Amino acid sequence: MSGWFGKDWGAPMCEPSEHVPTPIGDHCVHCQEVIAEGDRGEVNFVGQVSHLECSIRSVVGGLNHLRGDCTCCGGTRPPDPEYLTRRQAAVVAMEEWQRQRR
Repeated sequence: MSGWFGKDWGAPMCEPSEHVPTPIGDHCVHCQEVIAEGDRGEVNFVGQVSHLECSIRSVVGGLNHLRGDCTCCGGTRPPDPEYLTRRQAAVVAMEEWQRQRR
């Protein structure tokens, strides 16, 4: 079963026929944290689940990368701030990505 779960976030994949029950208790393939009630995300075609924010972060990069401060951009920082968990880093990266798109 593949599709999206949680509240509709306005992406083309959020068609009613693709909506699936939130896989509460499963672990996100990116951050390894448990999917909880109220989370948004996706289930891929092989059944792996991920938080929406973690999926976005896996494509756009971490906060420091988005700001051009990471080592791959010529800076001195890792892609994500070291004091954040992987899940927290994904949330702030998505917020930065959305801010930059405005």
